[in-house]
Amino acid sequence: WESGLYITLDGQGGGVTGSVHIGENGKLKCLHRIKLPNSIGFFYAGATKALGFKIGKHEGKVTGLAAYGKPNKECVQFFQKIVKFDNSTLVAADVIGSYPKMIKFVRLIGKKNFAASVQYVFEEVIKEFVDYWALKTGIRRIGLAGGVFANVKLNQKIHELKSIQEIYIFPNMSDGGLAFGACLDQYPWSSRPIKNMYLGPEYSDEEIKNALIKNNLNFEKPENAPKKIALLLADSKVVARFGGRMEYGPRALGNRSILYRPDIPEVNDWLNKSLNRTEFMPFAPVTMREYAEECYLGLEGAERSAEYMTITFECSEQMQKKAPGVVHLDGTARPQLLRREVNPFYYDIINYFYNETGIPTLVNTSFNMHEEPIVCSPEDAIRSFRLGRIDFLSIGPYLVSL
Repeated sequence: WESGLYITLDGQGGGVTGSVHIGENGKLKCLHRIKLPNSIGFFYAGATKALGFKIGKHEGKVTGLAAYGKPNKECVQFFQKIVKFDNSTLVAADVIGSYPKMIKFVRLIGKKNFAASVQYVFEEVIKEFVDYWALKTGIRRIGLAGGVFANVKLNQKIHELKSIQEIYIFPNMSDGGLAFGACLDQYPWSSRPIKNMYLGPEYSDEEIKNALIKNNLNFEKPENAPKKIALLLADSKVVARFGGRMEYGPRALGNRSILYRPDIPEVNDWLNKSLNRTEFMPFAPVTMREYAEECYLGLEGAERSAEYMTITFECSEQMQKKAPGVVHLDGTARPQLLRREVNPFYYDIINYFYNETGIPTLVNTSFNMHEEPIVCSPEDAIRSFRLGRIDFLSIGPYLVSL
């Protein structure tokens, strides 16, 4: 935007854990900084550890688990003493000291209710913080960055604030975004929006073919690959997709994705098991942009963020009936809205699937095994394809079956 309010929140960087800026015509004016020992990011990380998950890796599991529980009154009251909005800033100072009490609450009220309590307090205090600065500045367009805003449920709550008209979350919101910021700092500012997140490496058809031959795989080169893939998906086959430039950021956006039909509720259980992933984590949908309003509620002002799977929305009744495999327990989903000009091959798969089934959506989960990064090279793709017990691999122009 030519003008906007920009907020960062994370664990810490150079002793700073949050900031508020006004951005106008490519220049940033700092209004506020939060510094250590206060860190809302460290608070959520501490809760992640208390649940037995890994800090810096599994915060998303806390968000997913929270939907299965209910906030506990005593736990919420305890958290509200150490995490609060106070006089324009966020206070979250005694995270380390509160850790033993967190452990006790996990044992007392259970993991699901503990996660729900953490998520509730986290959302409420950050909503107060964002709302305060939006009202103080009168700016209704808000840009968000920092690891805290990897929390897609929090982003939905911010989007729903009356003080916010438009919301944009930088797609690589965590530390990986620092590289992009360094480039912006050195090169002349441009008001042109980012067209897509396909900024990583790609491989030639010849390189892909050589890798397939080397690994003794059976493959073909279909005349109409998107249609062939769509028919396989309609036949309840699991298809991994590898092609074009790799996605920049934490979300698979169709070039390094595993695809499946979205109308089978049990998909979470068996596909997560095949990939050695946590069974309660929801899968995300990819939906053709022209059908988005039929599937999701409250999109207005968050359409661009929804292109990158950085925010959840309430699902329509139609979406819940037609695509229950991508609707979380709380009735929300974290979509990727796709326009054909962004990724024609990927879009055509969904469009052919829609023509076959009447569903404009597919399951899109990252192409990787649990605890591993998203696949990058053809060799990575072949290895994960074999380990994940996936039915078909669409790799470049080729289609592979075991």
